[in-house]
Amino acid sequence: MELVVAHIADNVLLGLDILVMGKKGPAEIRLADEVLCWNEQNISFKFVGEFAKVRKVMAADHTVIPGYSEVILEAYVEKTDLDSWFAHQEFLIEPSPDFMEKSCIIISTCLVDLASHVTGTIRLMNPFMNEVIIHQNTVIGTAHLNEFEIIHLTNIEDNSENETSRYSSVRRLPLN
Repeated sequence: MELVVAHIADNVLLGLDILVMGKKGPAEIRLADEVLCWNEQNISFKFVGEFAKVRKVMAADHTVIPGYSEVILEAYVEKTDLDSWFAHQEFLIEPSPDFMEKSCIIISTCLVDLASHVTGTIRLMNPFMNEVIIHQNTVIGTAHLNEFEIIHLTNIEDNSENETSRYSSVRRLPLN
């Protein structure tokens, strides 16, 4: 019997009647191991397609930004049902050009770790005299699931193996 599993937006699994009523009991789907245990057999599978790597970033609360000021705003990054399976939840947040054009607000690009928090903090600046109102759930940017590597730099003149206080950490971001 061939089983096909597809990513479906609804909370339903097609073929549930087959998976629940196996000869040896119900099936177990282990997404982290990419294995389906069915009738005491381990059937490996692959995810088809890609998970959404770009998410909406929305204002978590109603905020007023006075003129000529800078504000730290709590923002909510759109979640998916599969987020709990990812070990790292670091997102590179970038401003939405549409939001910046309409509101004249400057948003700095930042890296936010959402593994233990529902919201992240974003820095916004109003370079004009008039105050700007941002309503809750306004889309202010996009978040990209970040995959990067850490590079350690050291001073070439003094590269003693025991000397770790001179290290700097740099993240290399892939540019597509």
